[in-house]
Amino acid sequence: MVYWFASFPARSERFTYDAAQYEADGAYLASLIEEIKGLGDDGWPLTDREGRCRYCPYRSLCQRGIRAGALDEAEGTGEDVPELSDDFDFDFEQVAEIAY
Repeated sequence: MVYWFASFPARSERFTYDAAQYEADGAYLASLIEEIKGLGDDGWPLTDREGRCRYCPYRSLCQRGIRAGALDEAEGTGEDVPELSDDFDFDFEQVAEIAY
């Protein structure tokens, strides 16, 4: 398997990954899927902190709304919202374009 870095195309990383590992990974993922499917509706307890549901993109699955609200609109309102990390800094100008 080759892991290629867009910013450094000459510095790819190679990993040993054979058919046996591929099969083992597939079996592991299939077992996780079966475990999740086996949980049923009772396997997913809902949070008691419903204020957080207002900003959850999956809230429709729990019948707690249709669409998630914008977290930036909740700042300073005193609502129970998830913590936002201030250390995430991403510059899209640094993402290299690739030709097709």
